[in-house]
Amino acid sequence: QNGGGWIYFNNRRAPFDDVRAREAIYRSIDRQRLAEIMQGAPEAHAVQTLFLPGSAFHEPGLTFPATDRARAQELFVELAAEGKPVDFVFVNISSNDVNTRAAQYIQSQLRDLRNVTVRIDNIDVTAARERVFLRHDYDMSPYPGAYRFPDPEPGLVNLLHSNGSFNTTGYSSPEVDAALIAARSTTDTAGRATHYRAVQERFMADLPGLFTFAPTVTTIMSREVTGLAYTSRSLLRWDRIGFRPGA
Repeated sequence: QNGGGWIYFNNRRAPFDDVRAREAIYRSIDRQRLAEIMQGAPEAHAVQTLFLPGSAFHEPGLTFPATDRARAQELFVELAAEGKPVDFVFVNISSNDVNTRAAQYIQSQLRDLRNVTVRIDNIDVTAARERVFLRHDYDMSPYPGAYRFPDPEPGLVNLLHSNGSFNTTGYSSPEVDAALIAARSTTDTAGRATHYRAVQERFMADLPGLFTFAPTVTTIMSREVTGLAYTSRSLLRWDRIGFRPGA
């Protein structure tokens, strides 16, 4: 499914109100290795594009930044020279081992780079709901689970629109807002693809959050079952389920 493991950057305050700091984090870490560590499986895969191959909205040329630790170090030095050293707290929801492994791996990857410091603050999910999702008192923090969107409507609006219900990053882009609303206003696939391309271009330029592992959904069913489909929350659409004729 589209989407995946998702870690919020707080775009509202330093250091991640500066896109260079967000890019530096992307460049610092091996996201494939991060995906394997988070999932505890060598067959895990990092998310590479906002939409998966096979989606009508997939853009193979619009990918997340590749690991480039030399470039990351340049960005950290540049920010420090401007009085903006990247010193931040990763607010970790410690009841989830996947989140803890992510926090520890990111910390380990930043340890030998200059002008960047990360501390991990472990809290439970109840405290996170108050601190992260209501008060927005964090620098980096994980979405609890994988943020999936089989169809971008309403998933991407909720995540990236300035007023989106899951826009905990505080990301705000008039261009993205307009493209998301335009895409939801038409059923024409080609028209939607044009608008979602604009969203992807802006996302890759702004990097409001960190996508990590590619999500999977497993359903066991007999060959007689038809109509397998999921909601934007990866729940089965029971109204679509049926049986093959003669089953």
